[in-house]
Amino acid sequence: MRIHFSPDEFPWPKNGDKLVTATFGGSIAFLHFKTFSSYASGYKRSADILIEHIRQQESDQDLLVYPVIFLYRHYIELMLKAIITIGQRVEGCDVQIPPHHKLENLWDDAKKIIRTHFPEEDNPASIVGNQILEFAKLDNSGEECRYPVLKSGEPSLEQLDKIDLENFSQVIDRISVYLDTTYSMLHDYLQEML
Repeated sequence: MRIHFSPDEFPWPKNGDKLVTATFGGSIAFLHFKTFSSYASGYKRSADILIEHIRQQESDQDLLVYPVIFLYRHYIELMLKAIITIGQRVEGCDVQIPPHHKLENLWDDAKKIIRTHFPEEDNPASIVGNQILEFAKLDNSGEECRYPVLKSGEPSLEQLDKIDLENFSQVIDRISVYLDTTYSMLHDYLQEML
């Protein structure tokens, strides 16, 4: 049996279609903000938009859970790398971007910078650290929400069968206030040094 699809039924690709164009209009994106913090903001904003969709539609959470967790996790990874790299600049060190994706290790590196420059902030740092380590148990390397199986062949997110995305989003919002503020304060300090 042969299946036939009419081009009129579906929006099939057309000859001449190009993924990347730069015609002007309301959807043109300028790629001028190439920093860890701007990338992080984009990932968090994307997850926030998905959460808002779930709130308004009261649906799709069973499908959107994977990108939501991934986007929030990637936000945290990038903000930790932002804090680490700007901290290195403040300390006058060569900037060495961590070449891995492990939240636990990234938090350890960021925590050293935070404790050096904000020693009185130990309690919020400890709370945020515990939450990041909780996330690391869920998905330390960024692999769990990208595929239904891990590279090892084991099922992903095996320890979860449900998650309250509203609560998850609210906790991430509070983590982001701390991480964004920490980054901004280090950035301001660096600007004063220049």
